[in-house]
Amino acid sequence: MALRKAGSVLVVFFWSVAVVLGQDGWSVTYTPQSICALKGSTVHLTCSYTYPSGTVTSIFWFTKMETGVKPEDLCQDPEYAGRLEYHGDKEKDCTLRIKDLRERDSSTYLFRLLTDQEGGTYTGSPGVKLSVTDLQVKVTGGHQDKTLTCITTCTLTDNPTFIWYKNGQRLDEPTSQQYSVNSYYSDSYSCAVEGHEDHHSPAVCVRGESCFNVTYTHQSICALKGSTVDISCFYTHPSWHNVTEVSWFSKWESGVTKDLSQDSEYTSRVEYHRQTEKDSTLRITDLRVSDSTEYKFRFTTNEARWGYSFPGTTLTVTGLQVKVTGGHQNKTLTCITTCTLTDNPTYIWYKNGQHLDESTSPQYKDPVYSNYVDSYSCAVKGHEDLHSPAVCVRGESCMNVTYTHQSICALKGSTVDISCFYTHPSWHNVTEVSWFNKWESGVTKDLSQDSEYTSRVEYHRQTEKDSTMRITDLRVSDSTEYKFRFTTNEARWGYSFPGTTLTVTGLQVKVTGGHQNKTLTCITTCTLTDNPTYIWYKNGQHLDESTSPQYKDPVSSNYEDSYSCAVKGHEDLHSPAVCVQGQSCKRVTYTKRRICVLKGSTVDISCTYVGYVTSSLWFSPKRNASWTNKLTPEDLTRDPGYAGRVEYAGRESGTYKSPFTLRITDLGEEDSAEYRFTFKTYNFEWGHSFPGTTLSVTGLQVKVTPAAEGQKTLTCSTTCTLTDNPTYIWYKNGQHLDEPTSQQYSVNSYYSDSYSCAVEGHEDHHSPAVCIRGESCFNVTYTHQSICALKGSTVDISCFYTHPSWHNVTEVSWFNKWESGVTKDLSQDSEYTSRVEYHQQTEKYSTLRITDLRDSDSTEYKFRFTTNEARWGYSFPGTTLTVTGFQVKVTGGNQDKTLTCITTCTLTDNPTYIWYKNGQHLDESTSPQYKDPVYSNYEDSYSCAVKGHEDLHSPAVCVQGQSCKRVTYTKRRICVLKGSTVDISCTYVGYDTVTSSLWFSPKQSASWTNKLTPEDLTRNPGYAGRVEYAGRESGTYKGPFTLRITDLREEDSAEYRFTFKTYNFEWGHSFPGTTLSVTGLEVKVTPAAEGQKTLTCSTTCTLTDNPTFIWYKNGQRLDEPTSQQYSVNSYYSDSYSCAVEGHEDHHSPAVCVRGENCLNVTYTHQSICALKGSTVDISCFYTHPSWHNITEVSWFNKWESGVTKDLRQVSEYTSRVEYHRQREKDSTLRITDLRESDSTEYKFRFTTNEARWGYNFPGTTLTVTGFQVKVTGGHQDKTLTCITTCTLTDNPTYIWFKNGQLLDESTSPQYKYSASSNHENSYSCGVKGHEELHSPAVYAPKNTSVSVSPSGEIVEGSSVTLTCSSDANPPVDKYTWYKKNVASPKASGQSYSITNIISEDRGDYYCEAENTIASMNSTALMIIVAVKQTSVMTAAVGIIVVVLVLILCLSGLMCFRRPTGGSDATADTQSVRPDCNSDTSPDYDTLASVHPDPNSDPNSDMYTPLNMKTRSPEYDTLANVRGLYH
Repeated sequence: MALRKAGSVLVVFFWSVAVVLGQDGWSVTYTPQSICALKGSTVHLTCSYTYPSGTVTSIFWFTKMETGVKPEDLCQDPEYAGRLEYHGDKEKDCTLRIKDLRERDSSTYLFRLLTDQEGGTYTGSPGVKLSVTDLQVKVTGGHQDKTLTCITTCTLTDNPTFIWYKNGQRLDEPTSQQYSVNSYYSDSYSCAVEGHEDHHSPAVCVRGESCFNVTYTHQSICALKGSTVDISCFYTHPSWHNVTEVSWFSKWESGVTKDLSQDSEYTSRVEYHRQTEKDSTLRITDLRVSDSTEYKFRFTTNEARWGYSFPGTTLTVTGLQVKVTGGHQNKTLTCITTCTLTDNPTYIWYKNGQHLDESTSPQYKDPVYSNYVDSYSCAVKGHEDLHSPAVCVRGESCMNVTYTHQSICALKGSTVDISCFYTHPSWHNVTEVSWFNKWESGVTKDLSQDSEYTSRVEYHRQTEKDSTMRITDLRVSDSTEYKFRFTTNEARWGYSFPGTTLTVTGLQVKVTGGHQNKTLTCITTCTLTDNPTYIWYKNGQHLDESTSPQYKDPVSSNYEDSYSCAVKGHEDLHSPAVCVQGQSCKRVTYTKRRICVLKGSTVDISCTYVGYVTSSLWFSPKRNASWTNKLTPEDLTRDPGYAGRVEYAGRESGTYKSPFTLRITDLGEEDSAEYRFTFKTYNFEWGHSFPGTTLSVTGLQVKVTPAAEGQKTLTCSTTCTLTDNPTYIWYKNGQHLDEPTSQQYSVNSYYSDSYSCAVEGHEDHHSPAVCIRGESCFNVTYTHQSICALKGSTVDISCFYTHPSWHNVTEVSWFNKWESGVTKDLSQDSEYTSRVEYHQQTEKYSTLRITDLRDSDSTEYKFRFTTNEARWGYSFPGTTLTVTGFQVKVTGGNQDKTLTCITTCTLTDNPTYIWYKNGQHLDESTSPQYKDPVYSNYEDSYSCAVKGHEDLHSPAVCVQGQSCKRVTYTKRRICVLKGSTVDISCTYVGYDTVTSSLWFSPKQSASWTNKLTPEDLTRNPGYAGRVEYAGRESGTYKGPFTLRITDLREEDSAEYRFTFKTYNFEWGHSFPGTTLSVTGLEVKVTPAAEGQKTLTCSTTCTLTDNPTFIWYKNGQRLDEPTSQQYSVNSYYSDSYSCAVEGHEDHHSPAVCVRGENCLNVTYTHQSICALKGSTVDISCFYTHPSWHNITEVSWFNKWESGVTKDLRQVSEYTSRVEYHRQREKDSTLRITDLRESDSTEYKFRFTTNEARWGYNFPGTTLTVTGFQVKVTGGHQDKTLTCITTCTLTDNPTYIWFKNGQLLDESTSPQYKYSASSNHENSYSCGVKGHEELHSPAVYAPKNTSVSVSPSGEIVEGSSVTLTCSSDANPPVDKYTWYKKNVASPKASGQSYSITNIISEDRGDYYCEAENTIASMNSTALMIIVAVKQTSVMTAAVGIIVVVLVLILCLSGLMCFRRPTGGSDATADTQSVRPDCNSDTSPDYDTLASVHPDPNSDPNSDMYTPLNMKTRSPEYDTLANVRGLYH
């Protein structure tokens, strides 16, 4: 660059010898005496001097010498400011260097020195004459040929080499002062001297004024950093050319330049201006040191381009610095720059930040006294804000503030740091620092106390002597000057000195260009600090390729496209989207870019959009980790973190332009995020990367800062600036203060007072209270201001509290009802008794636990504590509890449905959701919105729950209609008393016919054959004899079904589920059912008022159905109390017990109100079930006052009017009763050989020397039972259950017998076997240890037979009754009658009567006897019906009878003669032929050989039996009836 050669000097020597001028030892030698130098160059005025004696005290150069006027040092002349350098010394060298020569520098320069001797002043005459010239091109010659001469106003000697330029291009060949050329209209020429190429002549046209030429107004400019500069030129071109484009540039490579208006470093800082047709001005604002370079102008015509290589204007950007020179006492201050400022400015000086009016030169006019405290700074008029840093005159200990930036340009909504560092004398101590922007008459206001800035301003420091003010959420109104002030113990500093000027701007997209192509520029009202990188969006989508403030490519004029810009790091502060053409482009405009709201409140985030929308949604990029596809945003309504808290308002599908609002309720700090809106049309989707609205959620905190003596300033602070400028509310000791409504409040500092703040309209979201002084004030701080919990679940409401250290806490309680300062302790409230517990982790921490939550529990809960001096906690807001259940909301079209698990409030702690389909747990979805669209199926039902509370699921709902399969439990949780009976019910709907159903408990899965296949509870040995079903109807479409469990035990506490099957469906096993809790009763004794006790009948769960309680005193029932609590006097002898109405036999153990010395009997068992014939022990232990002596003990079971009889004296028990004891106060009654008549209640009585005890209090109820085997099951498989009339105590091991033999494999009360096995087996059961007391055996029917009445001949028209007999256990429960060869049964019942019999009724009859085990057929009975005949017929009959008798006799003979082992009759006759050894009637024997058996051996000596199917009709006349055995 030419600038780098500025140090070279071109001079002409008029004399070749030095001029030595002097006298009497004084001399000054100038070498040379005359110099001619180029304008803009640098010259050295070389000289040396001598003096006779003494010490040189002062030396300087000057140009003006008038008689009687003291010469003025050139260093004090503002014309030379920054351009003079003295290279000499105070010995002999006096050389002066002058830079950036100007024509007005032409003058004679003289040197003057002064010594400490008398008359020691000398001026060297005649000095050095300096002439300053520039270069001009002179054109001479004819019409065609021209001679160009590079002329100066003085002659440059030393034979310099000249350089010539044609049309701005350097010509290599000419090096002389003249150059001959042809005259051509378009050519321009310029000259320079080698080594000074930057100081060339103006270009001239060879012919006329129409050549190509650019002439710059200044060849160099020096301007202040931060200021604005205008670089100008004028240009010419042939008249037939038309200019098409102009630009300025500072960088070029190989003829390629970049327009500064397109350069990201200059965008928004560069403007082009023009006053005439052929001039141009480049204006650069907010100058930076990096802007120092050469700037050139280029223009393009329709035929040529001009301006590449010709030297332009060199800009140097400088700051101001104060240079301190001089001795120890007096100092000289000079305002220096790195270049000589253009236009000879007027200087301004500041002392200690105060403007000094008297000095206007770059050198402070008066010597400055070296004072440690004083600091100085300089500036130039018109640029006071661009002053130099202040400097200390002496050392680094003066009072001074230096700002890091004199001006800052920042985006609206962003955060800015305005910094400074300061100094002060070391013996000063800083007492206060502040920033301010308003001051009147020296009075300033600390910004941290300014309501416009409160919560937006923070002060930071990194070292002891720096300060940074951070302003967040910048507003346009924040644009002003900010200053820093510090106060020491001796001074205050910082009022008038210029500070940092902040300008706040937004972004706008400026559209320029023609009809087709547009240029987009991201503009601001000031130049953004720190040269940011720009970001561009098209239709909401981030465009990666462009990072400059001007979009890099021309944009096509498309009516649909919209564009927006932002800067990196502030994407959320983007410009509004603008249409390239018209106003109908698709775009989204957010109502607010940033919103700050209170934790727990509700916010509306809104936008307007343009487009014919088919679908739209809101989403948060913060939640992308949970999206199925990280590139595809998911609707916020489906996000589990927002379940039940998000809703949309204003959406209208198909709307062209509409507002759309996202509402989020119950805000948490984790909701702080950016929220974006996107929409789709038929062929367009708004980009997902377009920044939306940033939400900040904050709580309130009270910040305490010192103020005046004894005062404190309270500030209700937030982590962000609340939107909409709210009104504040203040509380003192929990009481609302009416007067203050601002964010700050001044108070007296008093130990006991606490303060809290809130915002109007959000009083329930107040800040924690703080103590004004220390931690000893009265205060309660709740962990949560609001809680949302599930109905039926348990909730913990916590707080911590403080009090003055000299107070002692005497009582704590929680309450939710108060009137006129009167509260009721929840632990004493009947609605909460047994459901409320108080816990504490530390001395000043309390937790209220409420179990089995109900809807009615929804209210505000507060904590109260009492000390020995005060009571606290009434009026301050507590914790608001909301109790909710689940509901499944079904939305969507006709085909696909969306399921959402909704609650009336937002559940605390962001739970994980669970979904069930047809009772089966679905693993894949954990959000409150079921993840996939659900097909509209009439059969499917869905339910939801949250992890950890599966039993509190929503009711199952149908996706379509109301006919889906589902199970609904009547109660989700049941709490009942040990020993009682419970009904667990549900209703169910089966779309098809229900084929089977059962109840089961997952707790029992370890005993299932297949862990995945539930087993019917009726088959579980742990429930043997205690479980039954009610309401089941196989095939029922919809019906209730009840599980009844008797004699409940604590181990029965479990979850119980119902499942059913249809022909093609099974209800899922994982669907939560009813949770049963079994509890006993306990009396809990707590202190109350003086001499009083509060008794609470407590349980481990809350009893269902709000029962009425019964109280006993010393075993006597008390009529008046029916609540769970009872207040009594504490008296030694009294004992108390409680029960529940309807369950008096399941009372609690009695307790002594005071100590263990009351009269009391406690039975080990309230009920016992024992086997008939076994032995039982009934035990108790008892207490009495220590001063009583036992005189008698006894057991009894009958009493009348207080009179009892000792069982040992009762004849029924004599020899079967024994009394035993193991220690002093226990007793056991042993009864042997138990009988069913022993079933009754047994009580213990003891007598002391002062009292008798034990009459009325419930004792132990004994039930004596035997075993029975119950048979159930289908046709093939049978289940045997060993049942008793009560549940045997101590859960015995069961044993089974088959045909009297012990079966080793089964030890449960149920035994299964296949009905296809032998029906002749019998089964019985018992228990281990009592094998001899087994049940009667059960077996299938046997010895089944038929008898007939009346006996004898059956004649037509008469009646006959057949009776079936069988031996069976269980007894036969079904008799069926059959006639052979007839398909259907004839009758049922044990007897079968045939009246008015006719011949068609003849045949073989048999019966089937059936019990629950099997069935058995009897032998067949043949009925022969005789026909009524005439007398002839009667005679014939007589003859036949005789013949038959003869035949029978012959048959008898044959029986004795035949061999044994004859075959049976055919199967279909069921052995109609009688066996010879049978007891068959002789009458039948006569018929034995009427017809031979065709299958018999013809050689056999045997007669064929009569086959009733093959006999001839004539046998019908032989109407006699006998039994035909099989």
